[in-house]
Amino acid sequence: MRCLTRSPMNKKLKWIILCELLLAATFLLLQCNGKSTKEELKAKWAWKNEYTIKTNKAWEEKPVSIEKISPDQLAALLKNDTDELLLVNFWVTWCGPCIIEYPEFITIERMYGQRDFQFASVSMDSPVQADKALKFLTQKTSAVPNYLMNTDDKYEVIDVVGKDWDGSLPITLLIEPGGKIAHKVSGTINPLKLKKEIVNHPMIGRYY
Repeated sequence: MRCLTRSPMNKKLKWIILCELLLAATFLLLQCNGKSTKEELKAKWAWKNEYTIKTNKAWEEKPVSIEKISPDQLAALLKNDTDELLLVNFWVTWCGPCIIEYPEFITIERMYGQRDFQFASVSMDSPVQADKALKFLTQKTSAVPNYLMNTDDKYEVIDVVGKDWDGSLPITLLIEPGGKIAHKVSGTINPLKLKKEIVNHPMIGRYY
């Protein structure tokens, strides 16, 4: 019987085969990990979509109402006798810019409402147009404190808001507890700038 000797070629061939096996195993492992990662991402986004749908539905189901208030009651509101940062927007249904920007306030309320923050709307429509104002607010799912001035005399309202306001709409006030105005926008808001003013305020902050 003859014994086969181990030639350098046989040893080299084994190394080649071993390397190919290792490469194949690595490839399979990467494929499995990639598949797992994709599945995890799909599950993550599915959960986020489900959560978004759920929260949107819950918000849309909230009741929307409007309350008539007097100038004295408005003064009490603007004193902000709470522990929250208060954002107040004065608007009216016949004001185009008011109508266009209004959804941004609902977005802001939903973004920061879980913190020490509250948005409230004040309609300057005539008291007899309460139904018209409420219809608009309902369409915009304005499930926040909504007020309607019970007077047609805008100068009574100006006296409360401030003599530096000429009654032009819209106007938006960011009010600290105690009534100090931290930020005021006469005219339409820049949503990004307003959000920055809110999150940069010490009461809110960027982290929650």
